[in-house]
Amino acid sequence: MIGYIHSLETMGTDDGGKIRTVVFMQGCNLRCVYCHNPDSWNSAHSAELIQNSEFRIQNEGKESAHSAQRTAHNEGKESAHSAQRTAHNEGNINNNSAPATCNLQPATSKDSTPMPYALCPMPSTELAKKLIRFKPYFKNGGGVTFSGGEPLLQADFVRETVRILKENGIHVALDTACSVLNESVKALYGAVDLVIADLKFFSNEDYITHAHADIFNTVIDTLNYLNKIGKPVILRTVIVQGINDNEESILKYKEIGDRFKNIIRHEFKPFHTMGFSKYKEFGITNPLENKSALSSEVLERLVSAQKSE
Repeated sequence: MIGYIHSLETMGTDDGGKIRTVVFMQGCNLRCVYCHNPDSWNSAHSAELIQNSEFRIQNEGKESAHSAQRTAHNEGKESAHSAQRTAHNEGNINNNSAPATCNLQPATSKDSTPMPYALCPMPSTELAKKLIRFKPYFKNGGGVTFSGGEPLLQADFVRETVRILKENGIHVALDTACSVLNESVKALYGAVDLVIADLKFFSNEDYITHAHADIFNTVIDTLNYLNKIGKPVILRTVIVQGINDNEESILKYKEIGDRFKNIIRHEFKPFHTMGFSKYKEFGITNPLENKSALSSEVLERLVSAQKSE
């Protein structure tokens, strides 16, 4: 089975506990205003992935405008990449084999952020083989985390890779926005050891405004399902200045998290600007370009207020 990979990151320490290798899957059905991986949104197969996951992006006009900007900005560069991929991959993807020169290697930039890769088709067996090599580092609770993009868009591929990893005794976590819930996704949830669930907002209106997606009910349905099957979950919420950086919002997040007995903890993460350079590089409008990173002091004050209630 072929999957589409954005990048690998080794020595991750904030993706499910201890030392982990993180697999960033390509393609996403959300357009979160604070996204720090906009280069993982689209791929040659993202429309197909989204359609297969029974999801359609809202605000298509806005996305079309973004696509036009990217096309104008990257014309030539992307054409060269496409030509290389087409010349090398012609006939390979459809017959379920990956190009022999798809040498996906873990890499980081100087500031330790994952480096972007061209779309990399890869069989699940080959990806698992690469990940198993890192098993000696997965001691005392480490393992592999699938993130993205949105890994649920490639649920069957991820589940097949997870199966191989589990046969080799590797702990697997799934980092997801919980934006899709179908039988394939449920099977994937059943296969992993831990789910890191992004509770981005506490209302459908906020999801539509800030993630351009009508998925709040799907998120809640997913949390209910994970609670039903007893799957351990870490909730995560990014706090952004002017959006949800207030005590009222924190308490509303807490009310949602308190409904579920399987929640290990609720992590509140400060908004950062480390992904801003990607918006410039790919010619994508950055809706938060005038925002600054949230200070640790402000976050600590808000979380302390949540704990005191």
